[in-house]
Amino acid sequence: MKTNGKIQLYPMVRMSVLLILGMVMAYYTFSHIPSWLWLGGALVLLLMTTLVRQELRQSVVVMLLVFLLGGCLMSRSLLLASSPTDTIETSPSMTQRAQANALELRNQLVNTLSDKGLGQQELAVVSAMTLGDKSLIDKDLKNDYSRSGASHVLALSGLHLGTIYFVFSFMTARWRRRYHHWSRPVSEGLILITMWSYVVLVGMSPSVVRAAIMMTVYSLLSLQNRNRSSLNALAFTAIIMLVADPMILFNISFQLSFVAVAFILLYQGRIYSLIPSSTHPIVKWCWRFLSVSLAAQLGVAPLTAYYFHQIPSYFLLSSLVVMVFTPLIIYLSLLFFLLMWLPVVQSWLVVTLSWLVHIQNTCLQGVSSLSGSTIVTPSLHPLQVCLIYIIIFAVDAMIYRFRLYKRNIISNFAS
Repeated sequence: MKTNGKIQLYPMVRMSVLLILGMVMAYYTFSHIPSWLWLGGALVLLLMTTLVRQELRQSVVVMLLVFLLGGCLMSRSLLLASSPTDTIETSPSMTQRAQANALELRNQLVNTLSDKGLGQQELAVVSAMTLGDKSLIDKDLKNDYSRSGASHVLALSGLHLGTIYFVFSFMTARWRRRYHHWSRPVSEGLILITMWSYVVLVGMSPSVVRAAIMMTVYSLLSLQNRNRSSLNALAFTAIIMLVADPMILFNISFQLSFVAVAFILLYQGRIYSLIPSSTHPIVKWCWRFLSVSLAAQLGVAPLTAYYFHQIPSYFLLSSLVVMVFTPLIIYLSLLFFLLMWLPVVQSWLVVTLSWLVHIQNTCLQGVSSLSGSTIVTPSLHPLQVCLIYIIIFAVDAMIYRFRLYKRNIISNFAS
C-alpha cells in the first residue's frame, strides 16, 4: 500500500488512536452495548483478516479490529469493576510483596534525609522529586509550585529517569569502550534493571512508567541499530499501558504525561527554529529548554484548564528557575543515596542540597506571588477540550500549507 502523508509512517500512532477511541466509546456506552458484542465483533474481524486478500481492505479491517479490541478491553474492565468481589483473604502476591518492600525502603531513605538535618520544606521537595513521596508537601508549598507552573517538577517523569540512565551510562562508558564486542548488551541490561528497580521504588506512577517503557524501547532498538521513531515509541508505550490497565486512560497524570511528551515531539523543533540559533552555548541551551517548556505547555493547557480551572501565566519564568536548580537537586540527591557509606560526605551534600532547594522554593514562591500569576478559566466540557486540540492541529496544518505554498511560489519564480 502506498504511503499517503507522514501519518502513514507512524503505524503505532494510528493503532493507539483507534484503541483509545474504542475504549472511550465502550466507556460511555457500557450500559447500552454489552461486552460480548464487542468481543464477538472483534472475533469476526479477526477471521476476516485471514480471508481478505486485498491490501487496502485488509488494512481497514485491521484498524476496525484494533478499535473493537479497545472497546472489548474497556468493557471487560468496567464489568470486572462493577461485579461484586469476594472478601476471601489471600496471601499477598509477588508484586504486592515487592511494592511493600519498596515502600519500606523509600520510607527508610526519607528518614535518612531527615536524620541528616534536611529541613521540612526541603525534605518535602527532595522526597517528591527523587522518591515520589508527596505526603510531606503542605498546601502552601503545593500552591506555590502550581501557581508558578512548576508543579510538574514534583511529579517523577522522564527527567528523573533520564538522569539515572545518564549517570549509569557514564559510569559504564569506560568498561564498554574496553570490551565493546559484548559489553554493550550487558551494560544496557544492567542499566534497565536499575531503572525499573527505581520505578518500583517510587511507586510506579503513570508518568514514570511511561518514561521507563519509552527508554526500554529506545535501548532495545539502539542495540539492534534500528530507527527509533519517537512518536511510534510513545504510541507503543501507550498501547502497553492501556492493554494492561484500560482505566488508566482516565488518570490525570497519564493524560498530562502523554500529551506533554507528544507536543514536545511535534512542536519543540518548530518553536526552537522561530528564533535564529545563537552561537553562544548557554543561550542555545536556555532557548532549547524554554522551547520544550512552551511545547509542553501548549499541549497540557487545555487539560489544565479542564481539570484545575487555571493556567499559569509565568511558566517561562519558573522554567528558568527549574532549568538551573532541578538537575542539580536530582544529581546531588542521587549522589547522597549512592554514598550511604560516607556519612561525612553525606552531611556536606545535605547542606548544599538544602541551600539549593531553599533558593528554588523562594524563587517559585516569588513567581507565584506576582500579579496575575494564574489565569482562571471557566468550566469546560470534554467535547470543548477536544475541539481546542482540533483547532490547534488545524491551525498548524494551515501554517504548514501556507509555508509549502509560499515555498512553491518562490521556487517557481526562481526557475
